Amino acid sequence: MAKFNPAVTEQPAYKITALQDKAKALRDQGVDIINATIGDPKDDTPAEVQQALVHALTSKSYSQYPSYIGSEELRMSIANWASATHGIQLDPSHQIMACNGTKEAIYSFPMLFDWTKGQTILIPSLSYPVYQMSATAMQIPTLNLPLTESSGFLPNLDAIEPSILKNAQLFWMNSPHNPTTAIASKSYLEELVGLAEKYDFLVCSDECYNDLYASNQPASILEIDSEHWVCFRSLSKRSHMTGYRSGAIVSKNNALMGHLKKMRSPMGVGTPSFIQAAATWSWADKAHVKTHRDHYNQKRQKIKTAILSAGLDMFGGDAGFYMWVKSSRHSSSESLSQWFLDRGILVTPGTVFGPDGDPYIRMVFCLTDDVLDDCCQKIAH
Repeated sequence: MAKFNPAVTEQPAYKITALQDKAKALRDQGVDIINATIGDPKDDTPAEVQQALVHALTSKSYSQYPSYIGSEELRMSIANWASATHGIQLDPSHQIMACNGTKEAIYSFPMLFDWTKGQTILIPSLSYPVYQMSATAMQIPTLNLPLTESSGFLPNLDAIEPSILKNAQLFWMNSPHNPTTAIASKSYLEELVGLAEKYDFLVCSDECYNDLYASNQPASILEIDSEHWVCFRSLSKRSHMTGYRSGAIVSKNNALMGHLKKMRSPMGVGTPSFIQAAATWSWADKAHVKTHRDHYNQKRQKIKTAILSAGLDMFGGDAGFYMWVKSSRHSSSESLSQWFLDRGILVTPGTVFGPDGDPYIRMVFCLTDDVLDDCCQKIAH
């Protein structure tokens, strides 16, 4: 009998998936439940995205393998977007690559590096679980960097020992942050990149929520001139295209991108050509992103009002579509999660993202307006 990788078999199931199973089980039992656990926009995808996809499907009578790095048109569209939005000039041939949503790219990215000398991946103690799950499956050592409310839920860069930075190979950064909604300033990112250049590690900047914000656009690693970062951007949230699985990997480090292309070529990760056509339109269009942003700002105000009227506390909430909530009446994430569940709302305990998540819960508000209104009423009353 074949032997399985214990790093996979002994790893707990993806906790977000377990929450979806819980929501389904409750509905099967006849429970009226609002699932506020997963960042999957429920509002419409732009009609132009669908039209671009259908045109690409019907304009040819044959099908061929797609470009695994993304078509020339798609990479140029991403380059133009990056220039217009963040002022960076990128070479579409060498510094941009398409991916099937950033989740698969993030998970496989550590495969590119040599870990034989015990180098580590630095991961914030509250983070997207895929960073840790990937490292665990590949048996790569990791070190969690504590996050606290007093530090603004960002790693305290001054508190990281030089010996830790010297041994680091990758440093995962996520701003706006999932789950806390913390936003790193440009000066913070500059300091982090400065450390990366000094100690020769790579900042992996996951920025899938960067285009959804209340007033001022969050800083991006793209605005810092360095070869010590790689940026992961996605259409899933900004363009309501989670089901399309389309994102981008960007870096000014040509050697890194060259090796990454070589690694990804045999993996079968070429995004279908018709999805690339839809993505090309999405990167080029600003109007739909503003429409989504304005709509989320309306939703944001509704959910904030409901949370505060219920006597709950929250941190941030000024970017993305999550609320990071706690209560003086609840000493644990589980207790507060149950409070919401008693009102027919399934939320994610903060501890799903790491032990520093107590006593918070994460609640999504990327729901349709009618469901969100129902949710707000349940919270407020």
